[in-house]
Amino acid sequence: MQRNDETPSAPSAVTIEDPGKREFLKTFGTVGLGMGVGLGLPAASIANVATAALPPSQTQNSWQRRNRAFLKRMQAALGQQAGFQAGQQTNGDESLPGHIASHTKGLPHNDLGEVDPGAYNRLLTALQSGTSQDLGAVPMGTPGARLVQPRMGFNYSLIGQDAQGWRIPAPPRFASDEIAAEMVECYWGALTRDVPFIDYASNPLIAQAASDLSIQPGYDGPRPGGSIDAQTLFRTALPGTLEGPWLSQFFWMPVQQGAYSTRQVL
Repeated sequence: MQRNDETPSAPSAVTIEDPGKREFLKTFGTVGLGMGVGLGLPAASIANVATAALPPSQTQNSWQRRNRAFLKRMQAALGQQAGFQAGQQTNGDESLPGHIASHTKGLPHNDLGEVDPGAYNRLLTALQSGTSQDLGAVPMGTPGARLVQPRMGFNYSLIGQDAQGWRIPAPPRFASDEIAAEMVECYWGALTRDVPFIDYASNPLIAQAASDLSIQPGYDGPRPGGSIDAQTLFRTALPGTLEGPWLSQFFWMPVQQGAYSTRQVL
């Protein structure tokens, strides 16, 4: 046995005959050099990493495990680098007068609800640079207000694809049939918000809302029979959303019992 104050003896060196080491050097020779080229690193520095002396390990299996884990992570990173989707597609609405279809929440606006163009341009500049100085210089519409975590999109994550490496489809244009149908649905939802779900089948407002949405060419909600009725009104086309009755949002609210809050389970 070895006492705590003894210096542990160095384990026997892992020779090149070790299959784990052979696999590491072989894979690093192909994948690792490719990584060096992709990152603009000298090939010599990558080779030095592959042949550098590693700290002593307790067992040969741990040495193999360590390097195989490294190779798998490196291969995953290279795959994410190759799948990086640069740039986002826009719908062209930013060119509309007064930026009426752009996100201007929190910025100064005039009495007509139009954003201050100088403040909006400062926001665009800050989003391009990503610096705290530019983001802090964006004028806000309310004294003391500030942007909340504006640099989140500039952070780097070590899990999965980079936040800026995903491309999402451009939303419908402001003047499109889809946006018009969404506005019609929102207005009808506001007008019928006090109608109990149990009265949907007989309420005249619900029937009028269903009839109006049925003639909207941009409405993408479910139409099982070709038109919208009280059963499909205000529902989505996701699987299972047409099964069963409407459920009040109050059934999803937690119940407060003294100091404890209990979530309801259906």
